[in-house]
Amino acid sequence: DLKPAGLEGFISSYIVAGEKAVIVEPGPSSTAGRLLSALEELSIPPAKVAYILVTHIHVDHAGASGFLLDELPEAKLAVFHRASKHMVDPAKLWESTKQVLGERVEVYGPYKPVPPGRILEVREGDSISAGSFKLEVIESPGHAYHHICYLMPSMKALFAGDAVGVRLPKADATVPTTPPPFRLDIELKTLDKLASLAPEHLCYTHFGAYPNAVEMILGYRRQLELWYSTVREMLGREASLDDMLGELERRDPVLSRFLESYPQEFIRQLIYASLTGMIWYAVREQQ
Repeated sequence: DLKPAGLEGFISSYIVAGEKAVIVEPGPSSTAGRLLSALEELSIPPAKVAYILVTHIHVDHAGASGFLLDELPEAKLAVFHRASKHMVDPAKLWESTKQVLGERVEVYGPYKPVPPGRILEVREGDSISAGSFKLEVIESPGHAYHHICYLMPSMKALFAGDAVGVRLPKADATVPTTPPPFRLDIELKTLDKLASLAPEHLCYTHFGAYPNAVEMILGYRRQLELWYSTVREMLGREASLDDMLGELERRDPVLSRFLESYPQEFIRQLIYASLTGMIWYAVREQQ
């Protein structure tokens, strides 16, 4: 639990250790120190960490990468090949991040450039070996065009990033994370693909690991279809985001649990971003 700004149960980072160690989802730079402390508590020397794996380059998932690599001399950053340039020179990425997050960006902190020689570009079908275990790269566009997941066959565990939504423990429920530019058609294909892998454990970045992975993936697929059909229906009535949120509370009972369990401003911004992505897709679908 990386606890950005003290917020518990929001960002998970996973340390997988055997002969070598791998960090899956390093999180934002503001919590890099907490992750390094976790390695020390687990008696994992910095030189034992072979890879840092990110599912995508959004700041809450990848922002700590450059800072951690300074402390982990043998590690390389595994990132989708079409997004690696933004980790080498994150200036444009950081500017767009500040525009999207506004003042909230201070919770996460900045990026730090990653030397090209410390990057491992990956794509569908690649396998990352860390001695006694390996992780397979699964392209999973939808939340972002460059999103990938990692499957660990030996544990039947899927590190899902944001591909299967946000599941926060205080609410014990999942909501979509579909910021623009969002493609529902691509996301649904991704979810079918992930379910076909038959993982047993689903490891969310937001937040935690759960059994019954396939059931949760298919449940999220149904939820996405419900939310999108509601957004498209209400878009025809020229409804506001607040109106859409109210209607979704009536149609999807888990949403109320989210709104009751977390700070209103925090959770509403998350949901409004998802609704905006669905609106973005609906408008283009109608063109």
